[in-house]
Amino acid sequence: MKELGPIYNTHRMVQEYARKFYFPSFEKRLYLIKNNWEKGKQFSMWKSKVYENWNQVKFISVNEENKNGDLKVGDKYFITAEVELGDLAPSDVDVQIYYGRVESGDNSSRKYVNMTDISKKIKSTKYTYKGEIECKGTGLFGFTLRVLPRHDLLINQFELGLIRWA
Repeated sequence: MKELGPIYNTHRMVQEYARKFYFPSFEKRLYLIKNNWEKGKQFSMWKSKVYENWNQVKFISVNEENKNGDLKVGDKYFITAEVELGDLAPSDVDVQIYYGRVESGDNSSRKYVNMTDISKKIKSTKYTYKGEIECKGTGLFGFTLRVLPRHDLLINQFELGLIRWA
């Protein structure tokens, strides 16, 4: 109790919450209300656009370069995907590879990497993404792909409750 009491107490908790959540939230609010809520209105319009168009987001194809091949620790595994975004732009979303050990029931071992838009098309609704995961260990690993909304003003990418899985 003597050692942990000074570390795990309500005073420290309030300081940590203020630093991590309350102060950044207040700064974001000040940013949003500038110029008669100009940024807030833009953010609200962006959210509406994403909600209205999310049903158009889907994976068209997923391709693996090393499918069924032998991989060694340190090798890279390359994945490409064609994604339909409808009226959304690549700047509105993150396309991610979500991967981890298959036999592990521990979700904390799951990781993700953002894929890169490699499309050369302009004004299209279909985009090609490429990404890679590095084999850092042995065992049975698996992956899937997901699309999440992306905007600098989101608290986190799960705030809108939208996700599209491959």
